[in-house]
Amino acid sequence: MISLALAAAFALGARGEHILPQFTVKQSGGGLGYWVEETAVFAGVYPSRQTRGEPRFWIVEQRRADRDIGKYAPGGVVLEFPGWTLQHQWIDSRQCPALADVIHKMRALAVPETVRAQIAPRLPKAIAPIPPSDTPVVSVAEGADPGPARATDYDERVSRWWWETERAIATCWQAATPTVNRRAVQPLITGQWVVR
Repeated sequence: MISLALAAAFALGARGEHILPQFTVKQSGGGLGYWVEETAVFAGVYPSRQTRGEPRFWIVEQRRADRDIGKYAPGGVVLEFPGWTLQHQWIDSRQCPALADVIHKMRALAVPETVRAQIAPRLPKAIAPIPPSDTPVVSVAEGADPGPARATDYDERVSRWWWETERAIATCWQAATPTVNRRAVQPLITGQWVVR
């Protein structure tokens, strides 16, 4: 199992640019030989501390750890060794037009539970299409982690949105830290990986 000790932080860019975390997506869990721990912080970049209206652009930072039990041939021959895959990557919306649609859909998810309950009836908690032990839980929170989750589920609306999002922005991730006015953005997620 991997434990991520992470906390999102506010950051100032060059020349007064203000980078404000607005959403945090977390994914944790798995089963049947697979486990994922993921935090992604979506931050708006504003020209100053006046953070009203739409940001000039968006930056997303992701830390993700995947564990696979490996692949084996008959007789126990190891085809792929088990282990952790750790990723720390970024998206800059100036190079990723697909992020605009992701933000739009995320805003629809990240509304208070009481408001959503009035919009659509909820299934009883005892009904789950896939047992939670075999599927990661996905949550969306407003603001910086550890903000209160606004939407959480196993293999339902929030999870499916995130899995579709991951496919839509798969080619946008980059290892290089984005820059604002030619200066690298400070990490929004701080902490260290602790692998057990």
